[in-house]
Amino acid sequence: MSESLEQSSRAAVHQRIIDVAGEEFRKQGIRSVRMDDLAGLLGISKRTLYEEFEDKEAVLTAVFNQQIQRMEALYAKNKEESANVLELVLRMFRLSLNEYAQTNPKYFEDMHRYPKFKECFEEGKIKHMQNIKVFLVQGMEQGIFRPDLNVELFVKVQQLIEEKGLKELQEQYGMYETFKATVLVSLRGISTEKGIQMIDDFMEEMRHKSE
Repeated sequence: MSESLEQSSRAAVHQRIIDVAGEEFRKQGIRSVRMDDLAGLLGISKRTLYEEFEDKEAVLTAVFNQQIQRMEALYAKNKEESANVLELVLRMFRLSLNEYAQTNPKYFEDMHRYPKFKECFEEGKIKHMQNIKVFLVQGMEQGIFRPDLNVELFVKVQQLIEEKGLKELQEQYGMYETFKATVLVSLRGISTEKGIQMIDDFMEEMRHKSE
């Protein structure tokens, strides 16, 4: 086999590992999926698997990075198609809801058991909070969010809610319903009449599509 073909074949194996692992992590949770399981599902030897990834945490990080790239591509696409910031936020909210609906809650619980990955995840959260600040300022300029909104305070409150206040709610109501309720309450609370009407119209459309 030529060097270029060998590299192409190895890249294909590498990508297959990420794809299969991502699907299994979402279905079963991270801890439930062993490297042995992945090798069996992929039909490859454990040696081949460990040649590509040193451990499960490395696989998890690769899965997460690919997910981030996919969401960034979707964000760019939806940004072009959105008339304003709130429409973009609601589009991304719907995509996130779909992700939660298809993901085992154990996936999110297990994330915090992997220190190296957790560091990568926390960096992603910081970037997310920075983006929220940009959205809020743009929404205020567009007359969608209230002009008296304290952006810094709002973002810090969201961080505290996410870090301290959601675990019990998630255990009782699930990730999907908790995320849906907290995001909608927050958005309505900071929106002008124009923004609230947009949210109501969006939720009505979602209800019709689910019937």
